[in-house]
Amino acid sequence: INRFDNISQEITISNIVSVNKTTFYYVDCGTLSLGNTTYILDRNLSSNGVCFTIGAHNITIDGAGYTIDYSKLGNGAGINNTGGFDNITIKNITIIQKNNTALGIANYGINAINMSNSTIMNVTINLSDPVARGISIESYF
Repeated sequence: INRFDNISQEITISNIVSVNKTTFYYVDCGTLSLGNTTYILDRNLSSNGVCFTIGAHNITIDGAGYTIDYSKLGNGAGINNTGGFDNITIKNITIIQKNNTALGIANYGINAINMSNSTIMNVTINLSDPVARGISIESYF
């Protein structure tokens, strides 16, 4: 079960449009499926394969200086967006793969397919797998 501390804020743009943006302090790996949402880590996380799967457009993952250790038992990714979701921001996070027995090109720090209008900033990726990919962004348009 995931625990969220929900904070909503009202943002007014040019006094014309009002947008409701939600912020979750996210405490476990899983699918991030709420668009127009910022997920802020509140601790270090680890996963056996993929930690976060992007499941909607307009998502921000703010690592807040914390670390994801992914692929502890097999191949995976720190953050996976193979569903082609757009307007994704990934920032302020360290992604590591300490397990060097889960070797193969199916290991990614960040894996994205057909993602556009997105930002990756202030991200550190350390992989123990010599053939893993730090950031893989592919397009099949």
